[in-house]
Amino acid sequence: MSWPSAAPRVRLLLVLVMGVGMVSAAWWVWRHPAVRGKVAFAAVAPFGGVIPFETMPGLRVWATRELTARQTPSSLLAVIRLLNTVDPHEDPVFAAKLIEPLRLASGHPGPGEWAAQLSAANRWVAERLGRRVDANGGVLGWFAVAPDFQGAIDTMAGGDARAAWAAWSGFGAGRLPTSEAFLFAVGSALADPRPIAFAIRRTSAPGEPLRVEGRPEAPHGDVQARTVGEALGLRLWHYQGISSGATAEDFNLWWAGFARRRLLPPAPSAFR
Repeated sequence: MSWPSAAPRVRLLLVLVMGVGMVSAAWWVWRHPAVRGKVAFAAVAPFGGVIPFETMPGLRVWATRELTARQTPSSLLAVIRLLNTVDPHEDPVFAAKLIEPLRLASGHPGPGEWAAQLSAANRWVAERLGRRVDANGGVLGWFAVAPDFQGAIDTMAGGDARAAWAAWSGFGAGRLPTSEAFLFAVGSALADPRPIAFAIRRTSAPGEPLRVEGRPEAPHGDVQARTVGEALGLRLWHYQGISSGATAEDFNLWWAGFARRRLLPPAPSAFR
């Protein structure tokens, strides 16, 4: 009876040893707080992150736990920014899992209405960081507009009606695919009080779902927005799940109520 050569068995043993070594090394690296921190911060960045968050919800839930447990200013800011941009109605179970670590840390009594949980979390983080929430109880005003979009917003606020209209008409196209990405990137600009030099008029009949059209002309008469913040609110309105086919006979009244429910920056309305 012949025995197999020892060489293949030695090679197999070496492969196994190397495999175990690589797994052990990876586990040691993962246990390092700095490594976990980098992954967690990347996982909670809906816009500009390197991790495809749409397909990895479990990773984002882990990230909120990891960052909340650290309770450093940067980690709390990352978590609270994420929580103020997610749509709680799109996936209520997922949203509840995201907010749970901060809800527990802030001492909120238990699951319930999203606005109440988020408001408590916002206030708790604000107290720890020595900041203030806005009039709606939100915190998106703490975060600067993403640099990639600041130029378009400044153009919107400029005196060239055609350039401003073009900047608004194509704003975020192909780059801000969801309302979450929109709010993460430019949420604070919803409070931008600068006037716009172009007109946004309603094109739908009363009682029909709201449809609007921008025009490169002076915003005289019956227009839907007069400030940059209001104009961006109309862009946000068009994302699936935001308007839900509502008729919004008075968009600004609708927006005021919606912003309060979602704790978004109150628009500096020229209509009030």
